[in-house]
Amino acid sequence: MDAKQIEYFKGLLRSKVQEQVTQNSDNPEICMTLRQLAEEIPLTLSVETAVETAQEVISSERDDFGVTKETSCKDFQIATTFFRTTRMPVVARSFPGGYLEWLGDAFERADQQKGNPAFAHWIMVMDNQNVLVHLTVTQQDKKKFKIIAWDILNLKEMKQLYGGDPRPERVKAQWGA
Repeated sequence: MDAKQIEYFKGLLRSKVQEQVTQNSDNPEICMTLRQLAEEIPLTLSVETAVETAQEVISSERDDFGVTKETSCKDFQIATTFFRTTRMPVVARSFPGGYLEWLGDAFERADQQKGNPAFAHWIMVMDNQNVLVHLTVTQQDKKKFKIIAWDILNLKEMKQLYGGDPRPERVKAQWGA
């Protein structure tokens, strides 16, 4: 990928962070973590892993193929997953045991590698026309999510976290719920 494409990815990730800062403006702790994630070093590492995963996914013939890469810096353990589909039920099924179980395993690896840093998981999905970004962020206490990519959760996980299914009706219809 060339410099223009890398800047495009940085813009996508910055845009997602800004969207989350706006949505969580009443919580300074979340906003501070998000701003740290958008600093140059974590953002560059996120983009580098996004580019690596995107190249693997794009070269695949399968439309349900996803690749995850992990990296770290001083304040964050960063995972980036890239999919060649924007169909979220397909994305969700690619996390064996569910997204929460996958996150638990990722948290364990982060704790072993970096001594309990904050954790960010970028989920990038693409089709022929769109690249969309989803984000999960925790701080050192990973039992509590600061931001979770809730549209990747299955119904059981929705009930576990929210006591029900908070998704809009149009989203539920895509899932067959």
